Amino acid sequence: MTVVTLEEDTGIKKIRQFQSALRDAIRAPDEVMLDFSAVRRLDCAAVQVLLAAAREMRETSKSMKMRGVNEAVRNQLYLCGLR
Repeated sequence: MTVVTLEEDTGIKKIRQFQSALRDAIRAPDEVMLDFSAVRRLDCAAVQVLLAAAREMRETSKSMKMRGVNEAVRNQLYLCGLR
């Protein structure tokens, strides 16, 4: 399993780093685990990257799991269609 750890404030300033780590994880042969333990909130850029990654993973029949998601972020992801 490839783990991608999101930082406390995964936002526009660090979006390229996050996008690159997520892209590498998607290309790996195993499952992807997103670790949200440090995340307090996500901005729109991070949500867009997650939505694109989820779409790509569905197309390649890979699964993405999440751990450490707080209630606020869970609600945000749910509203965006990520469960």
